[in-house]
Amino acid sequence: PPTSSPRLPMPLGETEVSRNAFDYYPTPPEAALTLLEYLRAHGLDDVAQAIDPAAGSGALPTWLKPLGAQWALYELCSVWGPVLEGLDSVSALVMGDSLQEQWPDGAIFANPPFGADLVRFMEKIVSHCRSKERLGCVLVPAPWWGEGDRAHRWKPDVLLWITKRMSFDGGKQVPTTHVWSIFLPEPSDGTRIEWAHPVTPSYEQTKAHKAMLKYNPFQMELFG
Repeated sequence: PPTSSPRLPMPLGETEVSRNAFDYYPTPPEAALTLLEYLRAHGLDDVAQAIDPAAGSGALPTWLKPLGAQWALYELCSVWGPVLEGLDSVSALVMGDSLQEQWPDGAIFANPPFGADLVRFMEKIVSHCRSKERLGCVLVPAPWWGEGDRAHRWKPDVLLWITKRMSFDGGKQVPTTHVWSIFLPEPSDGTRIEWAHPVTPSYEQTKAHKAMLKYNPFQMELFG
């Protein structure tokens, strides 16, 4: 069973609700499966220890289970604690602000919350990957890298551009274009853009993603 921080459970506070409750979208399986295919094709799928610093309900550890990694998961909102504790291959679980934590050694797989915190997540993830010479894969909206000096500042080795727009909320909003920002254990001289057609998830994976979208413990705790 995973080892949990003594902060579990953390009370559901006003800040958690405003920042997470109504804008939580689990990573679609096609996004993670497309990354998995890329990692396998480039010999980058030998991952013993993995870290998700914004785990949510555990979508990435679920879709990336074929990596066979042991996962260290971080999540700010305590309502996801029971869900994350039930996942396979979770070696450590911390309910709290991962940006304030000292991460263990391991590869990073993340779909951080979009907004001001994304910059802080990217800063910490890049520092972790470069200092420890570890793989890092961060899913962000494609236009994000075109703003300001971000591409020059953090220098991803690969931008894996998913060629089809994806819906993160089951089709309620307009689908968006996303890229995997990949930081290699051995940095490249520049950023290479590669295009990837999304991998079609299985029926079981699609069903599991729909279940993630329907299950909203925030609303259960607030109004139940």
